[in-house]
Amino acid sequence: MTSFFAQDSWTSFDKLDHATYGFAYWTVLQLFPSLGAQLMLFAAGAVAVELTQYIRLATWESKGSPQPRPEFSDGFSYRDLAADMVGALLAFLLLKHLGA
Repeated sequence: MTSFFAQDSWTSFDKLDHATYGFAYWTVLQLFPSLGAQLMLFAAGAVAVELTQYIRLATWESKGSPQPRPEFSDGFSYRDLAADMVGALLAFLLLKHLGA
């Protein structure tokens, strides 16, 4: 069985995917007026993506099938969560600069 925590590097390709996801997700969360709600929903969404990655990896390994996109099924990764937060921070700063 696969380890729950991924052993990915800081320079793996999926960090760009996660930063983009974090940027987009934070931008959508601006529809909520409360910063607390935005932070909680962002955290829940980022963790949900990581859990989905782990479930996909475990499912593919149990069936012995190849992974169509291995970088997006690497298990639960704190580094991916950090990339999500970097994307969200960039969105926060850009939106603040634009006055949104």
